Amino acid sequence: DYRLFIRTLFTTDKPQLVLYFNKSNRGVLKKVPSFYNYLKDTKQINSCMDNLLGGIYFDVMQNGLWLKSWGRKPESPEKIHTRLRIMLKEAPRIIPVYGHRFLLIEPCRSDNPIFSIHQSDIICYGANFRRYLLTELADLIGIDSEKSYWASFKELRSPVEDIPFWGELYKNNMERR
Repeated sequence: DYRLFIRTLFTTDKPQLVLYFNKSNRGVLKKVPSFYNYLKDTKQINSCMDNLLGGIYFDVMQNGLWLKSWGRKPESPEKIHTRLRIMLKEAPRIIPVYGHRFLLIEPCRSDNPIFSIHQSDIICYGANFRRYLLTELADLIGIDSEKSYWASFKELRSPVEDIPFWGELYKNNMERR
């Protein structure tokens, strides 16, 4: 689905403005890609992938995250970081699509879900790429984004909770809400 999308539309070149806060807590507007252009935005894509590890590590160290299925929690911050890096490497692969939205690409098939991932906060943002686009672009195409989002769950191929690693974080997130 995503290959067809980037082959047909490729990407939008219009950047979005995002408000970031620097170390002195001052707001700074930065231009960032909207949909990632895989020919030009390699720095942003790599940063997005690096932020996955950093965000989960932050929640482990600051918010007490450690799932039972991950085994015994390592003693030192360095060993925790290494363990998380290994778990992410072994998890089904995902690729950034837009901001902190990621497409599950393993298994390589049609109708994989799109996740919104910020630190360990993970939600299913679309049952598949088509439904994700309808939700993400709802305001532009004149449909109700909330209705589109909830309709998406009727189109899920299988329960998100069954996806190794990402599904566990999703389930943990839903249980905390």
